[in-house]
Parts: sequence; C-alpha cells; structure tokens
Amino acid sequence: MNALPPLRNRGFEVTVLDVDSDGKVDPEDVRKAIRPDTTLLSVMHANSEIGTIEPVAEVGRIARERGVLFHTDATASAGHIPLDVREVGADLVTLSAHNFYGPKGTGALFVREGVSLASQLDGGFQERGFRAGTENVPGIVGMGAAAVIARKASEDWGRTLRRLGKRLYDGIEATVSHLHFTGHPSDRLPGHVSFWVEFAEGESLLLLLSVNGIMAASGSACSSNLRGRDEEDLVASPVLRAIGVPSDICTGSITFSLGKGNTEEDVDEVVGILPGIVQRLREMSPTYLDYLKKQAQGGR
Repeated sequence: MNALPPLRNRGFEVTVLDVDSDGKVDPEDVRKAIRPDTTLLSVMHANSEIGTIEPVAEVGRIARERGVLFHTDATASAGHIPLDVREVGADLVTLSAHNFYGPKGTGALFVREGVSLASQLDGGFQERGFRAGTENVPGIVGMGAAAVIARKASEDWGRTLRRLGKRLYDGIEATVSHLHFTGHPSDRLPGHVSFWVEFAEGESLLLLLSVNGIMAASGSACSSNLRGRDEEDLVASPVLRAIGVPSDICTGSITFSLGKGNTEEDVDEVVGILPGIVQRLREMSPTYLDYLKKQAQGGR
C-alpha cells in the first residue's frame, strides 16, 4: 500500500479492490475494475500477515486477456509454495531472499522479456540500467544459492510445515477463548497461523512470549487504543481492517510463521505457554473485567 501514494502524486489513478473476510480478492472484481487506460495489475501471491494465498493464476489470465501488465509480490511465498511465472502469466515478480533462508537485504525483480521499465535510481548502468549503484555480489550469489536449495527442498518443507501448522492451530483453538483466526482456512502459507485475541493487547502478547523464548510477530492491529486527531482514526493494521476485523475491539494480532527448523516440541511449548499469557493480560484489562461483569449480570 505504501507504493500507491507516490504513484498518485505523479498523476496516476490507482484503484484498490476490496477482499473478502478471508483476505482473498475476487478475480471478477479485478476484471470489472480494468479500464481502457489500465496499465498494470498488482496482486500479492500470499499475504505475510494473515497467510492467505491469492488467486494469481486467474488474475494473470484476466491480465493477458485484457493486455495489461501483471505484477505479483511473491516475497512471502517464494520458496514455500510453487510459483511458475509462465503458468500465472506474470510479467513482473518481486522476491526477497531472507524469506527462503537467503541473505537479508537482498531481493530480486523478475522482468519478463519485452517489458520496459524506467530506471529507479539514476547514475550508472548497473542492473541493466534499472538501478544504479554497485551490486551486492555476495548477497546476489547467496540469494541464488538459497533459491537452488529452496527449489529442491520446498516440497518437503511444505509437508512438514503444514503438519506443524495444523498442530499449532488445533492446540491454540482448544486452549484460548475469544480467539479469531485470520486468513483463509486452507489456501494459506504452510506453517502460518495468525489470529487476534479479544481483551489482550498485541504488543504485550509479543513481549511476554519473547520473555518465554518464543518469537512471533504482530500486525500491530490497534497497537494503541487511543484515537488520533481524527476521531475515526484508529491505529490499526490495514490488512485486518480490509478483512473486516472490528477496530473497536481488536486489541491483539499475532502471527506465528513456522520454519524448517521448528519441531513438534516447539509447537507444544507455544500451546502450553500462550493460554497463561493471555489470561494474565486479561486479568489486567478493564475491558475484560467489564465483559465479565456483563456476563455475570446476564449479558445486559
């Protein structure tokens, strides 16, 4: 989303499409939104915050039918789920090395032959004239090596992570109340489990998990309950707002993204520790105490 304001500032018209409650875009909405002057479609392959995999193949077919360039952001998915640029008809694909165990700070842009791009940084003729500046050769080589390993091992990684992800999902669902999973239940990244918890603030959840040696991420959903200068301006995750998570009660968003080094013991440790952390935070939450009072009064 942060790439859109600069385009608007340069005079381009940008159309942002809605998604459903699982975070999926409807290809028919894409088809209807294309105008005679549309030049580019851009859709994430998968969302790192809620794990949903988008229907990029269908969107790619629509783009080809209408003669529009198609870009997909595969930074969260490359090395974890298959993506064949020929099958999906992608003209441009964004990749990030660290998401498939390559060096941090290194990325790549696949550009289909014949696609013309303007230089992003003027100066030298490095990167075929697309971006001036000395290339990070060790990073590039490391990314290539990581991509080769990921291509060979990703199928095995995927099977393991799907199994561990289901174990984590089932364990959390059985032990934490007032929990709302986010993202598509099946069309999602392997080993990805995301949810928001009522009456427990996300940053506090992260902190207490970290104290217990458990690393997770937060979508920063409603990271502050304070309103901004605009009474309607809440500090909330754009992704969660887009899928209809209510900003007034959304106070905790957590993402667990399992990796090839995780084990069943790791998952069981999370399932054993998380419920106690949630309960501890709720005992300090005025909104939870108000909820308990209302329940004691018969829900009035």
